[in-house]
Amino acid sequence: MTGSSHSTYSKSDSYPIHLDVPRKRFNMLWEEIRIPLLIVLGLLSVGLGTVGFQRYYIQTGQPYNFGRNLYASLELLEFKGGNLATPIPWELAVATWLAPAVTMCGVLLGLAAVFRDQLQGMRLRFTTNHVVICGLGKRGVLIAKNFRASGQTVAVIENTNSNPYIPACREMGIIVIVGDARDEYTLQKAGVGRAQSLIAVCGDDGANADIAVKARRLVSKREGRKLSCAIHINDPRLWVFLRRQEFSNVTDQAFRLDFFNIYDHGTRQLLQSNPLPLQTKQNQEKAPHLLIVGLGNLGK
Repeated sequence: MTGSSHSTYSKSDSYPIHLDVPRKRFNMLWEEIRIPLLIVLGLLSVGLGTVGFQRYYIQTGQPYNFGRNLYASLELLEFKGGNLATPIPWELAVATWLAPAVTMCGVLLGLAAVFRDQLQGMRLRFTTNHVVICGLGKRGVLIAKNFRASGQTVAVIENTNSNPYIPACREMGIIVIVGDARDEYTLQKAGVGRAQSLIAVCGDDGANADIAVKARRLVSKREGRKLSCAIHINDPRLWVFLRRQEFSNVTDQAFRLDFFNIYDHGTRQLLQSNPLPLQTKQNQEKAPHLLIVGLGNLGK
């Protein structure tokens, strides 16, 4: 892989993602409590309505029982308050306003959840020269954050809606598409055919390679600017093999493919920051040794 692409895509992992600013913390808290809060307010409106209707029926001399009181309070959620003679008990007065408000909030939250992805998909239909990132792990979210901070439109593809990074990405204005990035339909939804760059940082090297193959097929008839595709290779042995074979030079009129490995980049940065002196005959016995503890991917 070329040196420029290597440093561009892997350097992003060295920057922290700042999510703990007050506004973002409030939004994330709201995401967690809004549904339970809506349920509590709904139960409160039903409870107040039940008590209020009982007092109202006693006040107007009408027959009542718990079932009738409960049914009448539930009807308030459906905007069926009825014509009530004044004065009405304060519990019922609160319930006649609270119950419809809870219903409207629930409807709006439901519509927002249902159509959020569709609206984002429509936005991508008119977007060009954006960045598509496949995989929303730690690497993916850092890269997405840095591209977004530079002012670029960013879309990320994640295969599960329960990923904890999704709310933070949406807060930063990053478009999130839930689906399998190895599926051509999902790549089309992300606008890969019109994108400037595609970065695959899924946890599986095979999945990243498969994404590159599908993306190349999608842009096979593309004219003008090439799609720059960079895929992360996690296995150090495979990474070394690909570098030796110079597969990063594979290119055509519409597609450019690069490979990168953050562990390779990390070790190079480490040695550049802490260079070891060259051994000579004079300092051979005094030259420091390099001690590596642990043979994980970075150690290898």
